[in-house]
Amino acid sequence: MEIKKLEIDSSVLNEEIFEIVDFQNSYKDFANRESKFINNKRPDYIQISINSIDINIIHYFENIGFRFIEFKIFRRLKLGDTIISSSYLYPFESKIISNKKDINKVIAICQNAMFDDRFSQDTHYPHEISLKRIIAFINKSFSKKDEFLLAYFNATTQEIIGFQTGRFFNINHVILYINSIILGLDSAKYREICDYLLLNWLKENKIQIIDAYSTGSNLSELNITIKNQGFEINSANVILRKLYEHN
Repeated sequence: MEIKKLEIDSSVLNEEIFEIVDFQNSYKDFANRESKFINNKRPDYIQISINSIDINIIHYFENIGFRFIEFKIFRRLKLGDTIISSSYLYPFESKIISNKKDINKVIAICQNAMFDDRFSQDTHYPHEISLKRIIAFINKSFSKKDEFLLAYFNATTQEIIGFQTGRFFNINHVILYINSIILGLDSAKYREICDYLLLNWLKENKIQIIDAYSTGSNLSELNITIKNQGFEINSANVILRKLYEHN
């Protein structure tokens, strides 16, 4: 078992936030470590992500004070070789964001978008924490070599209409993170355009496997990616959290 600090969450929330990982064969050790750990680290909360079929592990952590905060669904798509005709997508193109001016345009899209992440519903923190956290993750994807920030833009006007962040597991495997399109567009039409731009870009970069995840409350995203793009549900996890109060 390892208890690791969640750096971005801790920074954005201005609290000490941790996650229990690598616990499958040692999860009962937490009860013996908890008191010393909270005295030393003084966490605001500790979270754990448990496969939904591991009922015994879920019940163990519930019995020691952890509570449900999110149901997360993981999905996978194996790409074929077909590339969508560029004439169908004209005048829209995709490119990696490489300068601060364009990342500010992406952040502006976020400021007018609605996200279904759990922090937008979490009464333990102010509502604006959700946006601050999303912006922090976008900046991370912009700056890290193994991650990417891909923008979709009108090649004629240079307007950015949407974006996608993600990380490369290896040369042919990525996981997708945050995405959005600009407020006010025909969401169904432009979402389809952005999805095709993304898939073409991934194919051009020799990606064969795409992993992604959705919060269980975002049924529209799940339906679209499964029905229109061919994603298959890979697994589902329950996210539990235990809050701590300190004198």
